[in-house]
Amino acid sequence: MLLLDSNDYYHISNDEFKCFRQLSICSTHGWSLRFKLRLNPFPTRDREHKYLLFSTGAHETHGDGILIYLYQLNNVAYLEFGLKEFLDDQFAYYWQIEVDLEIDQWIEVVTTIQQHMTSIGKHYQMKVFFDGYLYKETEIENYKEMFIFKYDQIHSKSTIIYGNSSGVATIDDIIYYEKILTDEDIAHVSLDVISLGCLKNNDRMHQYIIAETFDKWKLCRDECYNRKMKIALYSSANNECGCIQSSVELNTSFTYDTQCSCSLNKLCSDNKEWHVLVVSSTIDLIHTEVGLEVRLTDSSFLTYGRAQVQRNEGVEMIVSVKNERNLVALTVYGDIEDQESTNMESTSNEIHIIPGALSLSWKNAGIKKVQFRADYRRMVNDEMAEYHTINVEVVHVKTDLPLKFIHLSPNNYNGRTYQNFTVQTYGSIPINCTIDFGDGHRQANATKHHQYYTGFFSRNYTRYGQYNVSVQCFNQLSDNTTQITRTIRREKMNKKMIIYKNLIQTSTSTRFNLLSREDYSFRHVNCLNLRNTITNEKLKLIWRKTTLEVIPNES
Repeated sequence: MLLLDSNDYYHISNDEFKCFRQLSICSTHGWSLRFKLRLNPFPTRDREHKYLLFSTGAHETHGDGILIYLYQLNNVAYLEFGLKEFLDDQFAYYWQIEVDLEIDQWIEVVTTIQQHMTSIGKHYQMKVFFDGYLYKETEIENYKEMFIFKYDQIHSKSTIIYGNSSGVATIDDIIYYEKILTDEDIAHVSLDVISLGCLKNNDRMHQYIIAETFDKWKLCRDECYNRKMKIALYSSANNECGCIQSSVELNTSFTYDTQCSCSLNKLCSDNKEWHVLVVSSTIDLIHTEVGLEVRLTDSSFLTYGRAQVQRNEGVEMIVSVKNERNLVALTVYGDIEDQESTNMESTSNEIHIIPGALSLSWKNAGIKKVQFRADYRRMVNDEMAEYHTINVEVVHVKTDLPLKFIHLSPNNYNGRTYQNFTVQTYGSIPINCTIDFGDGHRQANATKHHQYYTGFFSRNYTRYGQYNVSVQCFNQLSDNTTQITRTIRREKMNKKMIIYKNLIQTSTSTRFNLLSREDYSFRHVNCLNLRNTITNEKLKLIWRKTTLEVIPNES
């Protein structure tokens, strides 16, 4: 049609293009549109921007046909191809195809519009092709109803095309056909669009080469497309073919030149040169990976599942959305920083944010309800929006409170090797507590947020015996200590646990010394029964300091 070097929209008369003017007067054979498109780099945007790139009049309430919208949000850009068909004087059907494309790369786009007989009558269907391959086609049953104003004598008189100098996109070589292009016509893509250049053979090349060889580069590219790869490598010297999963992998693994010494369509003696071809510039979306998540950066703010902070103390939250390409807007509202409700009649304003870290603080004590809302392009669990709520308790912290008490309580039965302890105290922060397990091991814990301190400690004892467990807590005004005694013993004895030791008689015939100190479990029972393996005589012994004393066997 023309070159679009303008910083405004072009308005082209529809008189020469019958199918642009109105779908109902278009040929039953359908029509096609071919053009080159490049999405330009753009700064990160915290709110969604929408641009009309092309329209035959479908963006107006009294027009039908096709339109192309460009959306930009954060660092994501995507296109919406729309097809609008009149149902009656008040309503119209609307189908859409959305696609994410690589930025700053020329792409050849083909759209075809053709009428089909369906179970619900005659309707138009749109197909969208990128770089010679079918991307998607509209499904007749999946449409939206739009409210319109249709007049028999009034229709769109011009086609609107985005001007290239406006910055967000570049459109070139627009060709209009009053027919449906054949698969061969669509697959005929200019090398100027898909050829990125050439690279030299290196040590990493072998991992991308496939077993098949092809005498034409188009067959190599088709094979990579069937393998769902984005980049094809082709050697015109030996007809070898390679496939790379993405352009990111290409740029990180190889360095290539934009100029090639060999032509793709001619034999070449340089067997070290590989042509780099774009297979697809579309970005695949994983629609199942969705979901709004909010968590605290510092888990020490959590108390029994609720965040607790001091007045004027900032708390940082990490807000994330799986598959940000599906995100339209992310909003936080409710009791947020500098937006607190002073009475029941006032409401807090909304703040639009981007995924990442968010810091909030409050001046007044009380329960604060912070709400998050994610608005999506595509449905998530049958909804276009998702919500998440964080309750924060803002407390007034006193600075003149010495430690009032220390409570140390065991959470396990006496005798078990694995012991859990809970320490509780109250006073001005920061509070530091250190527990001595009585076996040479210590564990420390501190809080900078909570006046009502609760700490959890655990120890797995490896030796049997009696241990004095003590805990010391302190703040800037005082310190305090308390302790308890825990006994570790064998509760379930079996034959494998019976210890056979030799006892040597001392000068006192009724006293014996135990040679081995590996096991002292008998210290914490009333007595220990021993048996003489020769005479089968049973002895009852008790522990007294470092010796065993014989108790006469009354039986």
